[in-house]
Amino acid sequence: MSLASLTYPFLFVKSKVSSETSPARIFSPPLAGVHHLKFLVSNLDVSLAWYTSVMSASHVIALDHYTTSGKRYAAQLNMPALGEACLELRLDHEEAKHARGSDPVTWAVKSRSELQAWIEWLDVKNVKRSKIFRGPVGWLLVFEVSAS
Repeated sequence: MSLASLTYPFLFVKSKVSSETSPARIFSPPLAGVHHLKFLVSNLDVSLAWYTSVMSASHVIALDHYTTSGKRYAAQLNMPALGEACLELRLDHEEAKHARGSDPVTWAVKSRSELQAWIEWLDVKNVKRSKIFRGPVGWLLVFEVSAS
């Protein structure tokens, strides 16, 4: 087989034992998962209050980011739904304004009854929401993050 006949991506791996060069498929190294999600916000304090109140996130103060002048520009949160990953709220007025109305994450629940529990929770927290509706795959509930 000639190298010209290879149609898949490949690397040339030079053997340390000999000077032969041979093709090898390209496979990405393994990933352990998601380290953190980053949401751009226009008001860090209001957003932090919203995520801790509505989404049951806990603020990890020791991981917050500060400018060299000591001004906080990002807050780190742990959320039960994210497992080991963190949620970073990053202050960026302009980009947050452009991202308003986007839905970068779709959260999952295990059952329609859990979705109903979210309706009750969001109502207690006075969060704007839709009714439950049928999506392409399963049931959906849309709610507004009013903290951006």
